Amino acid sequence: MAIPLLPPVRRRLVALGGWSGRRTIAAGIVGALLVVGLWLLPPPSGQAMVVSRCVVLDIAADMLQESLLPEETVAITEQERLDSSLELRSVPDKPRLNIVLVMFESLNWKSSDVYVKGVNTTHFLAELARDGWVVEHQYSVVPHTTKALVSVVCGIYPYLDTEPLETTPDILPRRCLPHLLRSAGYRTGFFAPVANFEHRNQLMANTGFDTIRLLDDMPVEGFEETNYFGREERVMLQPSLDWVESVRGQPFLLTYLTLMSHHNYVVPQSYPYTMYPTEDLDQRNYLNAVKYTDEFLRDVFAGFERMGLLEDTVFIIVGDHGEAFGEHGRRQHDLIMWEEGLRSAAVLYNPRHLGGPGVIKGFRSHLDLVPTVLELAGLELDKGEFLGRSLLQAVPEDRQLFFSCWFKRRCMAMREGPIKYIYHFGLKPMEVYDTSVDPFDTDNLAFTGPYQSALLDEKEEAMQRWNRVVNQQYEEWGSRLTEGVVSDSEPEVARRLEADFAGKIRLVGCDVTPPTVRAGEDIQVRYVFQALAEMPASTAFFVHFTMPGEKFFNADHVPGRGAWPLEKWEAGKYYVDEHVIHVPGTWRGGEARLLVGFWDKASRKRLSARSEGPVEDDRVEVARIRVKAGLVRTGLSLDERRAKAGRFISFDKPPMDDALSATFGGKVELLGINRSRMDVKLAGTVEMSYLFRAVTELPKGWRLTVKLRQESGAEVDGDHVPIGGLYPLGDWREGEYVVDRHPIHIDMHRTRPGTYGVWLGITDGRKPVTVEAQGLDVDSTQRVRLGTVTIANTE
Repeated sequence: MAIPLLPPVRRRLVALGGWSGRRTIAAGIVGALLVVGLWLLPPPSGQAMVVSRCVVLDIAADMLQESLLPEETVAITEQERLDSSLELRSVPDKPRLNIVLVMFESLNWKSSDVYVKGVNTTHFLAELARDGWVVEHQYSVVPHTTKALVSVVCGIYPYLDTEPLETTPDILPRRCLPHLLRSAGYRTGFFAPVANFEHRNQLMANTGFDTIRLLDDMPVEGFEETNYFGREERVMLQPSLDWVESVRGQPFLLTYLTLMSHHNYVVPQSYPYTMYPTEDLDQRNYLNAVKYTDEFLRDVFAGFERMGLLEDTVFIIVGDHGEAFGEHGRRQHDLIMWEEGLRSAAVLYNPRHLGGPGVIKGFRSHLDLVPTVLELAGLELDKGEFLGRSLLQAVPEDRQLFFSCWFKRRCMAMREGPIKYIYHFGLKPMEVYDTSVDPFDTDNLAFTGPYQSALLDEKEEAMQRWNRVVNQQYEEWGSRLTEGVVSDSEPEVARRLEADFAGKIRLVGCDVTPPTVRAGEDIQVRYVFQALAEMPASTAFFVHFTMPGEKFFNADHVPGRGAWPLEKWEAGKYYVDEHVIHVPGTWRGGEARLLVGFWDKASRKRLSARSEGPVEDDRVEVARIRVKAGLVRTGLSLDERRAKAGRFISFDKPPMDDALSATFGGKVELLGINRSRMDVKLAGTVEMSYLFRAVTELPKGWRLTVKLRQESGAEVDGDHVPIGGLYPLGDWREGEYVVDRHPIHIDMHRTRPGTYGVWLGITDGRKPVTVEAQGLDVDSTQRVRLGTVTIANTE
């Protein structure tokens, strides 16, 4: 997974429509972005040239081509349609088995003991494989998690672009596993240790899951932060087992999406680290992360064994994609069409019902998971066709499969049996590999033997058509969803609420259902607005959902299912906007408020608001919702957290590479530092460890703050709770030493290469705690300088 920087800009340019003048403007804007992107990053060289360009350049190039070279529409055949209806029937006397589907983040096939003996990462998965079924060649369609979820859960191709169009409410056809299994009495649950990244909650709602639990729905106390958007997998273990217990007696589909082995591969500080024999520190961290997740799988099985559910539960473990470490000059996964990025591990396990052990032959796809699960659930097709084929059935030796990079117009691939063709959109020559004799894609056969220009042109044309057919259908679905958004007459609204925003926008009314909700459930919101004047592209809609004592929840979005940004609104017309707000499952009971408003991003000011109801800071209160406390367990207790962090807290002073002397507020000493990794590239990870000693008990409001700062003032934020979020300063005991290992991810989308000072301090609320330091520079915010970090461009 990676964070797209400019989809809103792309949407606005595409929304401009027309040719005369519009595309000239778009090209000018994109040209400016290209210049800025080139200025931000020095030019790379070598094989990594394509991937090392700043994401600004990648997306800006897409926008330029979309503006000047719009894709032609194609006639889509019935066989190519992704939304054809499916009808199922039950197979007589076939049991309704429970299904546990585990999408193992970035599990490269060659980094698993299932496929390569002695890797020493997935001992438990290898145990399962000895009695289960191993998929010999398992492939992703698009090596990016959001896209992989669509293929795995719905059995269709995802939208072949960085923009997560699949997260548009109700856009997906109702042929995903939860939709199809519901008719057979299945309950469905989805669990992931991440926040609402790339609108994950809405995506899974689109697929039809009954229960969706992300990080905001689970107790996090005692579970460490990993990577840059989530926590360790064990945070979802007990909540998921509790859910299984709650649906006991009914067949169920439980889906896990893991996280630990996603870039930047941060394992919990409390987890024993293995020194794998590789000089690539990222790869070593990755292998440790894979090992941790394998142990999480063991915990899941132990839970099912305690509940007596193992015999009637089929487990499917599959990588969402692979992971690259420079084998072909590229890293991570989004732009990897070689085996290290597309091919992942996959194992099916239930000796009682599946038999085994065995090997599932042929070239398999994420598209095959839907028909596999339905066959295991005792269902078969009565009408329609799957895009994939069950893993329990044979496939043709010359099976044709298609693949795409996450970035548009960067790379695609297709496979015909063992032969794979990779197309780079003219950025580099096509490549051809024969997997049957070349499992690592080392011998490029393009322009040799039968693989000459005419054949390669034919394969390029097939890939281009596939791309157009898939994306055109998503755009058609999106267009249908926006019908009824705009009207000349005032739409009906049950609850009228007059409000005015700077004389430009009128709120006619707002309906919110239900008025009472339990934490962990959703509320449906529908607004009716009238545009009173034209608005610039810098105007945006915002939605705030708040409750006393709970974390502020932001539900900002582009109105009209993302298709009607405010600059498209015409004076006098009415606009209906609908969206869903998920109430975090960890919220306690109380009264929540829903407030809306508009702001100008150029001036960073809110539009003035007037209403017949309450107004606060130019936000109109449109509803109050009664929230009942959720049924979520509490996290680990303080004693349990101390036990977990035991190797890093003690009353005996541990060794450190470099001694330091700084005392904050007379209450906590900074005594040493290990500078493990101070020279990194964009998308890399700075690694340091600090040694503290609590002189006395510390105030509960004290927080640790760390910044990487250039002389220009540019900063990389490293604020955090020590030991991966496990041990806040307010829990430290008098005389206790604490070792805090601190990884800082360098976001390649937001960080400029250069030299940065490392500055560490402590705050009490927003107020800096005074520091006394010996031999260390102290800045105006009472932070001490601990060294220098050098961030280089990707090479």
